Amino acid sequence: MNQPDASRTPDQALDRLLAETHLRVRQERYDEAAAKLAEARQLAPEHPAVLEMDGDLAFARGRFRQAEQLYHQAFQADPGNAKLEEKYATALLKVHQPDYMTHVGPADDSWWYFPVVRTPWVSGLISAILPGLGQWYNGDLLKGAIVFMVWLFGAFSHLYPIVAPLIKAAKDTGTAFAMGDIVQGLFTGRAILGTIILAAVWGYALVDALIIAQRSKEYA
Repeated sequence: MNQPDASRTPDQALDRLLAETHLRVRQERYDEAAAKLAEARQLAPEHPAVLEMDGDLAFARGRFRQAEQLYHQAFQADPGNAKLEEKYATALLKVHQPDYMTHVGPADDSWWYFPVVRTPWVSGLISAILPGLGQWYNGDLLKGAIVFMVWLFGAFSHLYPIVAPLIKAAKDTGTAFAMGDIVQGLFTGRAILGTIILAAVWGYALVDALIIAQRSKEYA
């Protein structure tokens, strides 16, 4: 089997890692971006898209000379990329003529970041329906998975002791139990603490999804 050529279009795994890195750079979560970029670099260290993203991270951190070198390497590997050439030129100006440009960033240069804008009300709505979905929608796949698993485990371990006796009683008596019985069980005795914890996880997922989605609009 032929090995994939690093100069070609990135495979699905590499493309996903670069997209996640890009989103975290936009969110100014540089340490997380560097971690994702390290994974991408392991897959294709000399790929121009990886070098370009490395330059984007360096530029966002104010390391303009490092960004210039990375953009230069990327442009040598992909000389027909006009956007990359423009980034390289911008980094050159920042290094050699710092007074020429007072600010370069997403608010002034539409080419600098790809338009990955999330709609806050959509993010909030789906997060309210199921904790973790809003994070997935925003591109925070790992965070979304963690939030969902925590909420799912908490919901099961909390609801099972309440619902199981009701089901057993319904089978023994032949009568169905009402939803009000479950609600009453959630707010009685020790169960109320679990209810508060579940509500806190749900609230965190909702607020976090709204904040990140709103931030993506501001930096778009």
